[in-house]
Amino acid sequence: MSDSSPGQTRHIAQQASFKPRLALPVCEIVALYRTGLSENALAKCFGVSRRAIAARLTAAGVVRRTQSEAERIKWSQMTPTQRRRQIRAAHAAKRGRAVSLETKCKHAITVEKRLLNISPKEIELRHMLLRRGIEVVPQKAIGPYNCDLAAAPVAVEVYGGNWHWYGRHLARTEQRFRYLLDAGWFVYVMVVNQSFPLTGAGADHLVAYIQQVRRNKAARTEYRVVWGAGEFVVSGSADDEHITIIPPFACARDPATGRYRRVPRKAVRV
Repeated sequence: MSDSSPGQTRHIAQQASFKPRLALPVCEIVALYRTGLSENALAKCFGVSRRAIAARLTAAGVVRRTQSEAERIKWSQMTPTQRRRQIRAAHAAKRGRAVSLETKCKHAITVEKRLLNISPKEIELRHMLLRRGIEVVPQKAIGPYNCDLAAAPVAVEVYGGNWHWYGRHLARTEQRFRYLLDAGWFVYVMVVNQSFPLTGAGADHLVAYIQQVRRNKAARTEYRVVWGAGEFVVSGSADDEHITIIPPFACARDPATGRYRRVPRKAVRV
């Protein structure tokens, strides 16, 4: 019969199951960490958990890197091929994932605050409007969207590339315009390209439109696409069954004269 008490038995069992703290080369861990090696990489190297590495670094008085700092170091150590693979993997993970309206609105506010995605033509037009006494807000956030320039209640879009009339850009125009119109904004699209450069006359036409809209408080919101110095092309409102930015006319060669002339374009829905 054993003379040991229940308390003694528990103490003996605890001693039998106790594992001494794993001895790790702290100086080596600190040196490797300072070269840019991550906590995860060190944990794999020494066969321990990340928490064990973090505890040694903290005990040694090392200021641990933030997540963003760790990502910057990781990115700088990648080869161009590894970076491309990382980007492809991120895009693949994002595809098909629904983004909430709240997230989109927060992103739009960030774009406005940081003045992201501003083109040289937008900057030039903004200065032209300021000289004409029109205050504008670049990359104004309107719900989940940003307009290039905002002179309330007119949202100005500067179309400087042909991609606006093709692919995904064209496909999402109707939803985008309807949101802006329903939010009480007038949408003024100014086409600026090699054939129709940005001019003072074009800026004057835009200023006149802004002033007209501001005077008429009862005006129904509308959108219009303008080329050059106020050449009116396409317009409509949120009440329309379909919203389109496709011009109603196209240029075609006259077989009799060999010259180009305007011909009606078959209506194309967005």
